[in-house]
Amino acid sequence: VSALTKELVLEAGKSISYQRHFHRDEYWTIVDGEGEIIIDGEKTVVKRGDTVLIKKLQLHTIKAETKLTIVETQIGSILSEEDIERQNYDYTV
Repeated sequence: VSALTKELVLEAGKSISYQRHFHRDEYWTIVDGEGEIIIDGEKTVVKRGDTVLIKKLQLHTIKAETKLTIVETQIGSILSEEDIERQNYDYTV
């Protein structure tokens, strides 16, 4: 098992793709800003100080309501950008 930490910064109104991973869990710490995270279809508002666990195989995305800074820690057997399956998600729904 390996770990990789990186910083994600999303400008207000931007989002990441609705995606899942097959070989890693992700721990997100919201460092600054506010947004809406969706995990397996469930929406939750997040803000500075919140932490989120995204388990492998869970579909997830996040949309920034304000400029959003996240520290993402990946833990798993394979930590690769190829370990992403992207889905379509329409935020206008």
